[in-house]
Amino acid sequence: MKNLALIVGLALALGGCSSPETKEKPKAHPVDETSVPKAVLDAKVKAYPSAKTVSWTQQGDEYEIKFEMDGRKMAAEYKADGSVLETAEVITLDAAPDAVKKGIASSKYGAMQLLALKKAQKAGKDEAYKAMFKNTDGGGFKVTFDKAGAIAKEKPVSKDKLEKWQNEHKGA
Repeated sequence: MKNLALIVGLALALGGCSSPETKEKPKAHPVDETSVPKAVLDAKVKAYPSAKTVSWTQQGDEYEIKFEMDGRKMAAEYKADGSVLETAEVITLDAAPDAVKKGIASSKYGAMQLLALKKAQKAGKDEAYKAMFKNTDGGGFKVTFDKAGAIAKEKPVSKDKLEKWQNEHKGA
């Protein structure tokens, strides 16, 4: 009986000591187009033949391109095999669907300054509208609206992070 208690105690102790392996995503970093896999470059050229590349970023085995095409600011994220993860386009509020405009106006964010709005499409998902708002204290909110204008996700942004975001997106 003492042996059973000892075994159970050891199993519990060892089980309690082991921690689940957490897999953190590597940080995104800029890369030169020459380091982007051919499958990604081919997928980009096929989808956006007249795109003028602004920048490439790599995060693990994912690649993001920011580009301009036909006067529009856009982005696309790809896996290393060339499959699309997400596409996005910067739009004006006027270009948003009426349901999204109404959703923004009737939300608690309607009175805040809209700094940016983009239409985003994740692979296999409905389109979403991602907005950055600035409030009166200098901080802000990242808010995602679904195509019906309902808030799908919201996250506060500190004043410091918002200022950094604004500096990174000047002229965007």
